[in-house]
Amino acid sequence: FPQDVRLVYRFFPLNSIHPQAQTAAEAAECVGRVGGSSAFWSMNDLLFQNAEQLDTVSYTSLASSIGLDPQRFESCMNNHEGAGKVNEDLLSGSNAGVNGTPMNFINGAEFYGQVGYDAMRTAVTSMGARY
Repeated sequence: FPQDVRLVYRFFPLNSIHPQAQTAAEAAECVGRVGGSSAFWSMNDLLFQNAEQLDTVSYTSLASSIGLDPQRFESCMNNHEGAGKVNEDLLSGSNAGVNGTPMNFINGAEFYGQVGYDAMRTAVTSMGARY
């Protein structure tokens, strides 16, 4: 739906449930800043794949594994350059009534939990999106 649908990804770290959520979100944001959109999505995938071990995972090692300059990444992390964006997203989500993840909005309609492709396609086409 390239003409009718825009995907917006926002961070919503649940620190009370996942103590490394804030740091992981900042790591993803730093990867995006240093390596661009493709690197961001690769890092995001790695973070979710390693979610149970994030307290022992080296974020720099993950960033390096996708080809990022470790010094540029570490500089971003050490200076908490991604913290502002992560905190802004968290506040925005809280203001929108988000209290858990995953959460999706389509034209203001709320979809809690994981939403499969068929349900998402039905929702966007019912709102007028075309292939």
